[in-house]
Amino acid sequence: MAPDQLSGVASGVLLEIDVLSPGGGTTLSRRFQGDAGWTIDATELGCHVRANGAMPTGSVAIVAIENPADAAICRIPLQEATVMVIPSGVDLAAAVRPGLRYVAAVVPLACWLDVAAAVTGRDPTPPLRSMTAQLPPGPGARAANATETLITRITAEAGHQGAFPAGLSDYLATVVDTIEQQADSRTTPTLPLSRRVRQAWAAHDFVTAHLADAITVPQLCLEVGASRRQLEYALREVFGLSPHGLIERARLNACRRALQGARAQGRSVTQVAMDLGVTHLGRFAAQYRLLFGERPSETYRGAGTRQAGGVPF
Repeated sequence: MAPDQLSGVASGVLLEIDVLSPGGGTTLSRRFQGDAGWTIDATELGCHVRANGAMPTGSVAIVAIENPADAAICRIPLQEATVMVIPSGVDLAAAVRPGLRYVAAVVPLACWLDVAAAVTGRDPTPPLRSMTAQLPPGPGARAANATETLITRITAEAGHQGAFPAGLSDYLATVVDTIEQQADSRTTPTLPLSRRVRQAWAAHDFVTAHLADAITVPQLCLEVGASRRQLEYALREVFGLSPHGLIERARLNACRRALQGARAQGRSVTQVAMDLGVTHLGRFAAQYRLLFGERPSETYRGAGTRQAGGVPF
């Protein structure tokens, strides 16, 4: 892609482009778009340009910076592992240099507000200005550097073209949670231990009752009546697991129990896995072997000869 072809490189945003230096390199950009009004661009710029535009009405852009390359967006200098939230109407003035690498998700404002409500546990207000968060190493690795994981998950979700993808919802929740943590100096939970225990078990009960469904962390927060941070505290205190870990371990243990009787019932390993909400068989097999020390097929063939192991869900 040449510099004069960059006007539409940001999802749904018409940009005015000025080339600032000759001999610009190749710009690489991949776009993924769904019918529910979301788009994702994974872009690496190979040129030095100035760009100017504005976010379309009713949308929010979430820009995760993988390599800042001394660039600035909305007149804010970028840093590695920075996430920027840009609401509609904000001036997108940017000065970018070769090597800038980012992932930009543009989503309907309503979807952003739904996720923010699930994470914070309160009714959010639409953002009026750009917000940035400097992600620490853990969340930074998950959000700003998880391009391939995010795109792979979203494009693999069945029927993602007709609905807002669960993978994108979880990604937004990570961003909201990070912004919340940096805006709030509290580092310890304020809820009493008894309530955190109840929240953890309520989450456990909901997950085990809905293993065949595509459970998301925001959905789990709404069901339990907790913010994402509260749920994190509760689950780590009671089970030593994150919300994603709870869902994964519960599904793996349910699969193990089902596999021990599946052969006698004439059901295959694939049938058991799919019936319990597994969408990626290769990833499932790897996680299963890591947790139980054997492949799903080995459990299936050796049914009745060994005791079930793993986390007692």
